[in-house]
Amino acid sequence: DNVGNVTEVISEKIEIKEGYEISTPEEFQAIETNMAGHYYVTKDINMENFNFIPIKKTFTGTIDGQGHTISNLKINAAGYHGIFDETGDNVTIQNIIFKDINITNIGTYFGLFGGYAGSNNYFNKIGITGNISATSSLSLGVNTGTAYSSTVFENCYARVNINSNSYFEGFCGDIRNSKLKNCYIASRIECYDNGIFSESDTAPVTIENCFYNEDLCITAASGYNKGKALTTEQMADSSNYIGWNFNEKNGDWYMGEDGYPELKF
Repeated sequence: DNVGNVTEVISEKIEIKEGYEISTPEEFQAIETNMAGHYYVTKDINMENFNFIPIKKTFTGTIDGQGHTISNLKINAAGYHGIFDETGDNVTIQNIIFKDINITNIGTYFGLFGGYAGSNNYFNKIGITGNISATSSLSLGVNTGTAYSSTVFENCYARVNINSNSYFEGFCGDIRNSKLKNCYIASRIECYDNGIFSESDTAPVTIENCFYNEDLCITAASGYNKGKALTTEQMADSSNYIGWNFNEKNGDWYMGEDGYPELKF
């Protein structure tokens, strides 16, 4: 009998991304040279021994962390600030963990990504842990200081120790006409005013399937934009996160060893 040899041809789809790679602290700082660029983080980055200088410009590009972690980022700034002054319109930042940040701010309108988010910004699959100390008289948040038009935060979390003498709203600052979906905050909050997810009670804010750790709230949560309260024990149970995707194969989340949901990339 003749035996035929079969050659199996496997076709692979190779994705070529256009933009700038970020793999070092210096390259992260160099975002300031092209504020409209498209950036991809290609490895975990430790910023511990790097003197990051806040970028006093408006970012209008995109950042895709590709599931990587930027750790030990330190920011000491005054006023309307964060990594950037603000994000412009149509900005996307996604798929990235900022671990053990250490931020000190004196002034107004502050968040990790800037004091203000423009229209149609999309923040997706972002995790933030660390410490924030702020002295302010106006809106501050872990992610952004203000967001007024069609900004979406989806599948994001903040586990940050917050020490503020005034108006620290928690997850975001003064957010209006925007949406938060499948997000949580588990932060020790010391402040005079606390809306948990945002401060505004004057404009539509959609908060869908968002949760906070009520055991860590030193001051009582105000009556708006709170999300749903869970105890520390309840936050360790994935069944309490209604509407979230914990699917083992293609989910967005898994339960971490520390008793909180972690992002899955």
